[in-house]
Amino acid sequence: MPFAVTQNSHAVGRKPMPTVAGSYLVPVRCTAIINGTGAVNDVVPLAKIPAGAVVVDWMLDNDDLDTGGAPSLAFDLGVIVAGAVSAAAANGGKWLTASTAGQAAAATFRHAGTAAVVTALARMSPDVAERSVGLVLTAVGNGAATANSVVGLTLIYRASYQGN
Repeated sequence: MPFAVTQNSHAVGRKPMPTVAGSYLVPVRCTAIINGTGAVNDVVPLAKIPAGAVVVDWMLDNDDLDTGGAPSLAFDLGVIVAGAVSAAAANGGKWLTASTAGQAAAATFRHAGTAAVVTALARMSPDVAERSVGLVLTAVGNGAATANSVVGLTLIYRASYQGN
């Protein structure tokens, strides 16, 4: 059974992500409320990167999404392209690959990734269209998410012409 996801206003487009046009950084926290067990390839949209912006940092925080006795939940995090997290360097690469952070309450930071992941994010290319960011499940958990579990993503982005 797929996760039952209540997305935030930013992820579904009801509330636009703040735009950036100057030399400043824009931090935005976006959340989703999750219930259920999830299925492989479930997509959990969390945020959007505005057109003309590039991500410079992120932080993911989550409640326990796999309450089973032997947790096995895993997910990728990054820019969503055609229902999967894009591995393309131009999109920033996969920010997390097969992460087990959802097996218990956790906070994960950009610098916790491999050097290749950190480098890919630093070399992210701007785009003329907004891009979705989220999680894609790569392994199913052994238990359901705790009731009304929160997954939060704090994105920090800048205008692409500032240093790119």
